[in-house]
Amino acid sequence: QPRHTPWPDLENSRATTPPLHPSYLISIIIIPLLFVHFLSPFASHYVKMTRSLMDWKASTLSTTTTMMVKLVYIFLVILFASSSSTTFTSVEAASFNFTEFSTTLSDSVIEQVVFTAEGRVAYALTAFGNVYVSYDGSYSWSRLFFEGQGDDTIYSILQTANDGVFFFGVGRHHYRTVDQGATIQTVLYGYIVESISFHPNNSDWILFTVGQDICQISPTSSSCYYTLYTSDDGGVRVFTQFLPYVIPSEVSFGNAGTYAVSPYVFYVVAAASASVANSIYNYHLYQYQDFRSLLVWQEGDSETMGSYVKQSPRLLVQSCVQLYISNEFILALSLSRSGASGQLAALYVSAYGGPMLASRFPQTIDSAATYYIQDMDNGAIWMGLYEKRDDPSDEGNLYLSNGLGQDYRLTLPYITRDTIKKTTSLALAYHNVEGIVGIVFSSRSLVPGGLAQDSVHQTQGTFNQGGSWAPLVQVYDTDHHQMTCPPAPPRPDNSTLHEDIVCSLNIDFFKHPPISSDRAIGTIFAVGTVSRGVAIGPSSTADTFMSLDAGLTWTKIHEGVKMMQVGYHGSIVIALDADEPVHSLKYSLTPQVPYSWVELNFTTPTISTQTVNTPYIMPVLNETTGLWTNQTFINTTTITNVDYHDMLVDEIRVVPSLNDRWFILEGSRDDGDTTTFIHVDFSFLNIPICQGAEDPSNPSSDYEMYTPLESSGRCLLGQRVSFLRKRPSSSCFDPLPSHNTTFVNICACERADYECDYGYIIKSNTNDTCVRDESVSLAPFACRPGVSYQQTRGYRKIGGDQCQGDINLDSYTMVCPIPPPPPEPGIVEKVIHVVQTNPGTIAGAVIGSIAGVIVLVLIGYFGRQWYVSRAYNYQRKANFDEAPSGNMASSSSAAADLESARSENNAL
Repeated sequence: QPRHTPWPDLENSRATTPPLHPSYLISIIIIPLLFVHFLSPFASHYVKMTRSLMDWKASTLSTTTTMMVKLVYIFLVILFASSSSTTFTSVEAASFNFTEFSTTLSDSVIEQVVFTAEGRVAYALTAFGNVYVSYDGSYSWSRLFFEGQGDDTIYSILQTANDGVFFFGVGRHHYRTVDQGATIQTVLYGYIVESISFHPNNSDWILFTVGQDICQISPTSSSCYYTLYTSDDGGVRVFTQFLPYVIPSEVSFGNAGTYAVSPYVFYVVAAASASVANSIYNYHLYQYQDFRSLLVWQEGDSETMGSYVKQSPRLLVQSCVQLYISNEFILALSLSRSGASGQLAALYVSAYGGPMLASRFPQTIDSAATYYIQDMDNGAIWMGLYEKRDDPSDEGNLYLSNGLGQDYRLTLPYITRDTIKKTTSLALAYHNVEGIVGIVFSSRSLVPGGLAQDSVHQTQGTFNQGGSWAPLVQVYDTDHHQMTCPPAPPRPDNSTLHEDIVCSLNIDFFKHPPISSDRAIGTIFAVGTVSRGVAIGPSSTADTFMSLDAGLTWTKIHEGVKMMQVGYHGSIVIALDADEPVHSLKYSLTPQVPYSWVELNFTTPTISTQTVNTPYIMPVLNETTGLWTNQTFINTTTITNVDYHDMLVDEIRVVPSLNDRWFILEGSRDDGDTTTFIHVDFSFLNIPICQGAEDPSNPSSDYEMYTPLESSGRCLLGQRVSFLRKRPSSSCFDPLPSHNTTFVNICACERADYECDYGYIIKSNTNDTCVRDESVSLAPFACRPGVSYQQTRGYRKIGGDQCQGDINLDSYTMVCPIPPPPPEPGIVEKVIHVVQTNPGTIAGAVIGSIAGVIVLVLIGYFGRQWYVSRAYNYQRKANFDEAPSGNMASSSSAAADLESARSENNAL
């Protein structure tokens, strides 16, 4: 093959010379032999006719014949080497390196594989709990035994920081290695560990939970609770009991991303005491600031137990039942009581180390809804929401948050649920293109809740982080002709089923999910059908497609369903038949080019011969008697059997080495009770190394600067980002360990860079204008004097969008009004003076004064009368008490006294 294969100029690509087919070699050998066979009688006849004196002529003839054979041989080599009529070339298995490793029948299937040390060391865990190890990049494997393991088995292999590996045991035996398997350490000895969390940067810092003994027998018992332990040496010697009454699955260190609050922070969901630990509503999310302060050595300690400094945690969320942590967000699910209706779910999120804020959805979410986190690492949170989880025909809705993960909107309704693992998985049809933020593909139902025969699902993609969705209509065949859909069959009522649905590519997301890689930027492989929608589930008429521009355009590269894998930064792509036993694979360095795929057998065939004796009866003439008699004869036939040992491949793994030319085919043979590993090494290809990375604009360079959406003239999230990648037409290996990205420029803002803000929607009659959604209640803002706030225009930038200038639909800053200060004293007197000069105010004051005088006169008059009457009665009573009965003199004296009292009273 040439280094550069033109595309889509397929006429030149058809002239590409494939490797020699074995049939060419056979023909090259057999045809000259046939020439020799037919020429030999003539040569022999010629020699017999000559005289002995002319024997030299026979020698000359022999020399001539030899020259003719050589010329024919050279001609055939040139002829067959230049032929390009065969699409796939078969090479014997001995032409390249492959090794096979199969577990024994008694050891069950392999369930987990972990690679460390850049692929040089690999561990495989079987279903029976046995561990195998490879120290040569999965070429050879051996059983790994642990000291003192006994009957305990391993049920999980966890990879930790700095290439460490932790072997999680079923019982009280656990192990780890921090030196690529050179030494194995026993850790956490004696503990039945329920859960464990490793620090993302330090393999010695661990958090693990241990349950009471009763938890092993009755996990739902009221006496069962779990305790959090900590260790700063990987659990080798030091492990400290830290906090009881925790939820084992909700204990975690902070993330390893750029936005971690602190490299030492960790999170725990726990109850305050045993008295409240029996209710899920009493478990709260706490944040501990510094793991380093938990473990402090005591002098003279025996190194079997550490002591810790108590630190006060920070309460983040009450009634927390689930915790999710990514490099950008911390998400907590809380349950609260809601009267007779039971529970009410609420989500709280912290973005980039900020405070925990309550999330808002367009409608009230009740306890029947189920959340499924699709993605938390691409500038926003993609979340699947099921309103009725128990309904087997139910589709989920795909919600997307803003850049802070707080406000959610419905980005795509009626999303197809996992049809393969529907009873155990809540996953929705979703694929985010690796290495490129903002490009996502999903599948939605166009007839939600319809009958099974009317159920139709369509794949749609977004190229602006959920701002808009559209079907994949740019689909081409191998000759780069636009693919079309066959006419839809008529229905009994002479109408056409789904005739109004656009013809597009519909992808299988579950059985054969799409494949993309950040090491082969912009390249996607998918299995699907070109149709007007598809029924739910995989299609029997599906083919294999490829995109080189992150899903804008698609090209059919294989008939039927192929299992694909990409290695070596996209330099090599392998494919094999899916869902059926195979013994060969196909590889290509330029997979988008037809006739570039080469077929290789990855098994060593077993050849056996079988002799078959078949009796048959024939009439034979007896020469003595002249009669015909039947006699039995035996026909002996030799049958050659070739057993290729076909294998049903379940997965193609890439050994994560620096060259990525090692692949592992993982599958099974016969009854499927064992797992077979076949290690395939493509180093034999001897392909040249890609050149020209320093100058990708040079046409002779094997590299190019790829800008997503450049062919459509659009920006990706408000910017044009270029990626250095190998040219798809270059037949070379890319050795660069990483590819740098270059930000070309920031784009001017357009309407497509914005979506409707929370509480706003686009109605059919609003011409793509976001208007207020009255069904969503917005809490009034408590405007405090002098406090600024953001006033929405009904729009917000799509999460991660970086556009600037041109149109501006962002919210703007408003400041709450500040009331005027208290007036000065002089101003108050002036105001009062002005009020007193008002005619209405003067009349009111005069009338009020007159009424007041009258009231005072009446009070004085009646008060005087009361006082005189009371004094007269008092004096009279006193006089009668002192005078003898019937004495007339006393009466006159009393009268005199009364008169005197009246005079005094008048004076008073």
